[in-house]
Amino acid sequence: MVKDFNILIIEDEIRLAENLKRTVTENLKYNVNFDIVTSGEEGLKRIIDKMPDFIFLNQDMPGITGLEMLERCKSLNLKLPTVIVVTGGVSTREKNRFLQLGVKSVLDRLMTEGAIDFLIDLLEWEYEKSLNIPDEEMIKLIEKQTRPILKNLDRSKTPYQVSLIGFILKYLIEQKLEYSKENKTAIYEYFRGKDNLEEKTIKEIQTSIESVIEENYTQGNPIKKLNYGINKDEIQEKFFHILKENVIKDIIAESN
Repeated sequence: MVKDFNILIIEDEIRLAENLKRTVTENLKYNVNFDIVTSGEEGLKRIIDKMPDFIFLNQDMPGITGLEMLERCKSLNLKLPTVIVVTGGVSTREKNRFLQLGVKSVLDRLMTEGAIDFLIDLLEWEYEKSLNIPDEEMIKLIEKQTRPILKNLDRSKTPYQVSLIGFILKYLIEQKLEYSKENKTAIYEYFRGKDNLEEKTIKEIQTSIESVIEENYTQGNPIKKLNYGINKDEIQEKFFHILKENVIKDIIAESN
């Protein structure tokens, strides 16, 4: 499932617009949607009809210029997303006015490798920012995925023990990490330092979480129990990976 992220390119020269689109597509790790219009008037209409998530804007175009289009957006009190001006050259006065109107950066059409790196980093940051949701919503989506686990456990396991999985899951999503044998120690060490917990408590938490994963996997099946003993690291990693993917899908659905 892919988050809708719509980039509007306002550029009167189609070849240059397509080059910019290709540069982004070849370097950005996310799939995004592009809309290309060839005048400031068309750009203003698209913005009013459906606000994009990101705007590329040329300055010199037939009809109104890029700067004039932004002035009209300001007069209409439109809250624009990040705007990058990509143009053949602007005066100091024009550049200063662009920045006053909130433009993030003014780039030359002949972008250097450094400019492309800056642009891709910015787009990735904007994409990931668009996935952010309030903590309370994140917790609800995590609980939606972890709550059914209780059905697979015997009565010796408690909702609290399952909620510990939720805390780890939230951290993995926010830090863009995977739960694995290699980084497991670092993950629990983070929580030990964050909450000033004793090593004994952290060990108890880890044991509790891993016992929930084991019971959820084996469900009393002796063959599965044997397999878990042999492949527990891979099974734990897969357990958290599936939960994480499901929560991210829900986050994307909430963000669209």
